[in-house]
Amino acid sequence: MIEAMEQQIINSINNKWTKDKDKRRDIDLEQVSDSFRVLCSSRATTLDIIERLKKSDDKESKTQELKANMIKIYDWVTEETIESLIAKYCTSLKDKKKEAEYKAEVPQIEGYLEDLKENLITKTMNKLFVFHKIKEGE
Repeated sequence: MIEAMEQQIINSINNKWTKDKDKRRDIDLEQVSDSFRVLCSSRATTLDIIERLKKSDDKESKTQELKANMIKIYDWVTEETIESLIAKYCTSLKDKKKEAEYKAEVPQIEGYLEDLKENLITKTMNKLFVFHKIKEGE
């Protein structure tokens, strides 16, 4: 099941950034966030941080620790996919016009993926708080 959640995140990224613009599909952040929540909840490190967060008086530092852990999980799941995607867009082609077009998209892709990462982690963190019955600011 966990592999399916990882694959859903990877497929979402790949489907968003296929070279054929007509076949691109928007990422359903709600659905990907659900998958990422399950993925994060399956990790012992995440569960340990959540348990300490529930008991802690210093919610802010534990919340930051949880966010850092989620970033590591996201990077671990997506790093290879993102590197492969960027490499695909940077490949030399016989059609230099297409090559230039693809290479010009790389900064847009990188910016989009940074925003996706931030938004996904924020949304998933909120879902983790609800799922594990943690009230922010307590």
